[in-house]
Order: sequence, then structure tokens, then C-alpha cells
Amino acid sequence: MLPVFLLATAPILGRRRNVLAVVGASVAAMAVHLVAFGWVTRCGVGLPLAFALSYAVARFAGNRRNQAIGSAGVAALILLVLAQDTSIGGLPGGLEIALPGAALFYGIGFYVQKRADRRVANAPVPAVA
Repeated sequence: MLPVFLLATAPILGRRRNVLAVVGASVAAMAVHLVAFGWVTRCGVGLPLAFALSYAVARFAGNRRNQAIGSAGVAALILLVLAQDTSIGGLPGGLEIALPGAALFYGIGFYVQKRADRRVANAPVPAVA
């Protein structure tokens, strides 16, 4: 089970380069984990991963289309995590925590990105000698 969890979580290390590929790889690995292992506890790893990916989508996805695709991928990851989770009891248990949590982390990432954009826009232009 551990190697598949590593396949689901390790892609987040590349979030700055291509966050949509990271979300896709994590969703695919979690789907493999769900099919291979069935009813196990995966919310302890999967939900924090979904929250981190939600933040990363807000920060690094760029335009609205990419934001929507990334957010849909995070929602799919949450559904896969909770589908056959023994600690929560499967769907819909846990959605009342997972979806607002993902929205909260998305909002924090969005706020941080707007602050970073504002800082870049207000930065002084260096003089050319």
C-alpha cells in the first residue's frame, strides 16, 4: 500500500511547474489505490493532500480555465479518498469536512497569489545605466 500512497503524494513536489499534471497524477494514483486495496483508511493521507493541492491550484494554475480544471481534479481526489474509507464509512461521510476544507485552502492560496501579484506590480523598476 505504501508505494501507491507515495505515487499519489510525491507529485506535489512538482506543483510549481505544472499543477494540473500533479493533480492528474495524484488522482490516477488514488484511483489505483482504491481499486487495488478497497476499504481501508485513506483519509489521513488523502484529505491533507487534497487541501495542499487545492492551495497549489489557487497559487499556480494561472487562468480561470486551469483553475476550474484543477479544482475539479481536487474534487475528484476527495471523492476517491472518501469512496471506500473505513474510518469515515464511505460517501457521503466526510464531505461536510472535506469540501469546505478544500475551499478554505483554495481561498488562502488565492489570497496569497493576489498579494504576490500586487507586490510584483508595485515593485520599482531598476534603472538602466
